[in-house]
Amino acid sequence: MIPFGADPRFANVRPIGAITALDLKTRDDRYLANVGAKLREFLSERNLLLRSLGNTIYVMPPYCATAADLDEIYAGIQDAADALT
Repeated sequence: MIPFGADPRFANVRPIGAITALDLKTRDDRYLANVGAKLREFLSERNLLLRSLGNTIYVMPPYCATAADLDEIYAGIQDAADALT
């Protein structure tokens, strides 16, 4: 999650064990902001099931996730930031 910590489009990157939460900086950066629905739709179109509440993205991969799986998740989050910020 280090790349997200250095990316100015994200804030409050917080890994806790296998779970990570990070906030996408948007004009409406409240916890229940409308960008949450856009994030879910954007990521779903890429077959990524990530939880987003407002501008907060939660990554909760299963323990069997591979490095390639995680790379795909991180790329999807980067793509979402490109499209929505």
